[in-house]
Amino acid sequence: MDRERFNAILRGYWESQILFTATYLGIFNFLGNFRRTPGEVAVSLRLDKRSTEILLNALTGLGLIEKRQNAYRNSSFARKHLVEDGDDPLTGFVLHNMDMWESWGDLPSVMKKGKPRKGFAVLKYKTGRHSLFNFALAMHQGGITVGREIALLFDFSFVNSILDVGGCTGRYALSIMERAPAERVDVLDLPEMVREAKRIIRGENRDELRKICFIEGNFFTIDPGRKYDLVILSNIIHSLSEEQCVSLFTRLRGWLTQRGQLLLHNMTSDKSGTHPPHAALFSVNMLVNTLKGRVHTERAVLNMLRTSGIKKIVKKRTGGGNLALLCA
Repeated sequence: MDRERFNAILRGYWESQILFTATYLGIFNFLGNFRRTPGEVAVSLRLDKRSTEILLNALTGLGLIEKRQNAYRNSSFARKHLVEDGDDPLTGFVLHNMDMWESWGDLPSVMKKGKPRKGFAVLKYKTGRHSLFNFALAMHQGGITVGREIALLFDFSFVNSILDVGGCTGRYALSIMERAPAERVDVLDLPEMVREAKRIIRGENRDELRKICFIEGNFFTIDPGRKYDLVILSNIIHSLSEEQCVSLFTRLRGWLTQRGQLLLHNMTSDKSGTHPPHAALFSVNMLVNTLKGRVHTERAVLNMLRTSGIKKIVKKRTGGGNLALLCA
């Protein structure tokens, strides 16, 4: 490691907090496709003018916005990803990460006590209406592109019924539905998540509500009351221990039709637990936000599936490197 990389690690929170603040205050939304002066930004968003100019300059230095003379505009990246109505918005991810700022600050205590006090999941997602919405929006936005990608990885022509477990707005199920005979999908999630999911869908594409049947409940205790050709479990197991994963896989097998299959999608690490680097970092995120979560190794995931009774596994990888498994 050289000194430049060390300094980037040392001061990494500077950059993230600048991004968090600009997104939270609506600076990218206000700039939109226009060029604005610091005064215009400050007046419109009710900010201090001096502070606004300093932050705009920092955003320019990060490459998120552009400056000409004394006026600023969004970069092409910001217009696409940091404006709420952009082509591929990531605002939910930004605000959700901002909401986790406090739990990350609790890392020294977690290292001593072995469990977090302020983690998002530890508080059972009851961290305030805005933070819950941000989490749901992040899950929704993240599922749009990846859901479409996963729908192309496997043959889903056998699927007439779909259950998306912990599916929020059902992005994965809806993408697969477009390539399967199924005409509706069921989405199982906690009541508070269903509430936020409906809020998001009403704001973006109200017609989709007719394609989704929401089932409210905890996937460890609820019985959906029917069986499915496809049960989807995406980006869930990193919040669970190995024992909890085996228990959940076993439950989900019981929800499958005779020809049904389980679709599992999640980030995994290699057997060392250190690569890819973002997986090792995400494990720390689970450490400070859940009681038993971590990024599991690929080998551990396969062993857990087999322990639960799964015998046939077809393995693929997404473009981002996540593991996608179709299991029976």
